[in-house]
Amino acid sequence: MADMNLRTEKDYYTASDGTVFGYLLQQTGPETDEKRPMLVYLHGGDGIGTDPEKLLNIECVPQYLNNGKLKIKTSAIILAPQCPHGKKWYTVEKELIELIKDIAPAVGADPDRISLTGCSLGGMGTFAAAIAAPDMFSCAVPVCSSVDPEKCAVLTGLPVWIFHGELDSGMGFSAVEANCVINRAGGRSRLTMLPGEGHEIRHVYHDGRKLVKWMLDRRRGEIRGEKKCIFIGSSVCVGTGAPDDRGWSRLLADRLNAEGISTENVSIGGQTTTDILRRLDSDVILRRPDYCIVGLGLANEGLAKTESAEEAEGVRCAFDLNMKRIIAALKKAGIKCCAGGVYPNNNYYGFHYSALLREEKASAEWGIPVFRWLSELDDGSGHWKSGLFNDAGHPSSEGYRVMYSVIPETEELFK
Repeated sequence: MADMNLRTEKDYYTASDGTVFGYLLQQTGPETDEKRPMLVYLHGGDGIGTDPEKLLNIECVPQYLNNGKLKIKTSAIILAPQCPHGKKWYTVEKELIELIKDIAPAVGADPDRISLTGCSLGGMGTFAAAIAAPDMFSCAVPVCSSVDPEKCAVLTGLPVWIFHGELDSGMGFSAVEANCVINRAGGRSRLTMLPGEGHEIRHVYHDGRKLVKWMLDRRRGEIRGEKKCIFIGSSVCVGTGAPDDRGWSRLLADRLNAEGISTENVSIGGQTTTDILRRLDSDVILRRPDYCIVGLGLANEGLAKTESAEEAEGVRCAFDLNMKRIIAALKKAGIKCCAGGVYPNNNYYGFHYSALLREEKASAEWGIPVFRWLSELDDGSGHWKSGLFNDAGHPSSEGYRVMYSVIPETEELFK
């Protein structure tokens, strides 16, 4: 059922270069003289035209408001311009910004609460307009879009939330790289990849995730409430062995994203604790995250290659010492952290397994939350349980699911 307080009107705007935009203006909630937040919505390719009422007949935010799929209980403004024939949002971003600047004060919008979003062509326009005027918006939410990732380095002063379907190969995955670029530049970007979905993900505006409320609640220049977490480790932290690298870290990242924490995974296959120590400053500390999750194991340290119990113990002790150094460096930088525990490998035997068990016990002294994986994954000899491995050193999708199931709730991760 549509909101009885929803008021919808259409009008036209002519930019200084003569470009004519139709637009819908929707107002929700009780009428008020106070300044209200405004959400600017850019439609996809199916909305192009000269009559903005078209936006009430296609899948988009104005239609969702009109048919009741999306409800906004507070007083807010939704501005939905229409891209003219022969144009793309990313070719008229300057004229679009002119439109927003002129209409916002005329309709009582709070200049500090103008959020920007769009799908597909509109997602590309969201990137383009935010890049052109990064100080104008309170947040930017590109949905199923593409962009030149390097241009996104300017988006450090506003929260960015990127949505993309894991199967959206037609649009490509430049938006995923843009998330990394923004975070590397010191910004606050979060990425939500929708598993099993392709390009058609417009449902994110009304599927219960409260995305529109999140946008309307943002205020320009305030990103301190947006927390950032970096994952660093080796191939199991990448997700190697699972389709689309959808391992424990991706499952955890999805959860953190939904809770308002942006994530970036800088893990590299084959890395050791020594490798991580060498790049900890450049890849983690200088990016100023709030949190860091470390995912490393004994296999890359060479445990399976040892030929005696003494040699195995030397590898274990070196791993344990370096993990403590990593944790100490993160704590010194004011970064809260947690870590994955040790896990099986099908090349471990005898004294290898004994060293693995000793490190499982020793990791309890690291002074941070450690995910207790071994008992859930180990068959009792240091090897993976049946069905939980893809190859000797990597879990299967089910193995990763079990690893994720052991990870505690977010409030317990970063005590």
